Amino acid sequence: MDAALEAALHQASQQDALDAETCADTFTALRRACAHAAPAQLAAWEKKADVLNFLASFYEQKRLYHRQVMSLLEILLQQPDWAVAAEPLRPNWPEEMAKAAAAMAEAVQGAAESGAAEEPNTAQAAATQGGYQASEVPVAPQRSMADTLAMLDDALKKLADAKYSFSVLTGTGLEEDDLVKAFELFRRAVCRVTQDVRIETTILEEISPKESILQFLLEVMEQKPRQQKRIESLMLVLMKLDRWRRVAEEEPLRGATARFREPEKDEKQ
Repeated sequence: MDAALEAALHQASQQDALDAETCADTFTALRRACAHAAPAQLAAWEKKADVLNFLASFYEQKRLYHRQVMSLLEILLQQPDWAVAAEPLRPNWPEEMAKAAAAMAEAVQGAAESGAAEEPNTAQAAATQGGYQASEVPVAPQRSMADTLAMLDDALKKLADAKYSFSVLTGTGLEEDDLVKAFELFRRAVCRVTQDVRIETTILEEISPKESILQFLLEVMEQKPRQQKRIESLMLVLMKLDRWRRVAEEEPLRGATARFREPEKDEKQ
């Protein structure tokens, strides 16, 4: 078995020993390793139930990762052994995840019984029965969706490491260019989310701390004039989201963000 895959599966099997931050790192490593793993390698892992329960727990704790978890689960449940291992566990999983997993398992079982390879739209139809629309189904060709969410998570982590400000970079090990790159990563991730019909924009509403991020964007615009147009474009996108707009309407951001909120107000009138 590939060393990276084995390490990720082993770590995920130690769920009780993982803290919140370690869980996120473990999931990311597991997702990447499984995406490139051969079916025989996945089938060889014995502690399938432990890994599946780790995914269910992580799904429940991290709303931002829901689509990524479902994408990985779909990869695993394509393997009959993993589908069998999941069956007795599903009653204890979050309802939405359990329904989709049951539909995926049924699709795999039906294909196996017929002796034919599953058509691409079969998994989509089955997952729709589990509560997902066809455009949201986490099938293999949609792994770029998981990459988008991973990009968003990575950008948020970089911004948090820098405490959302150029003024406190000392001691963080980061330089101004690193923070500008983090902004650009965040901007690209937000754009991808809004352009990908498979991803609900409500995922952007769950991001926090909104006030710190908005203050950071205004700071970048002030200190890095070359980024002004990009930041203006991003701010207009964020102001179309209710929770971001509500934060921007409060002090100390109200005045500084007024010009980004006005266009939407005019449209309503």
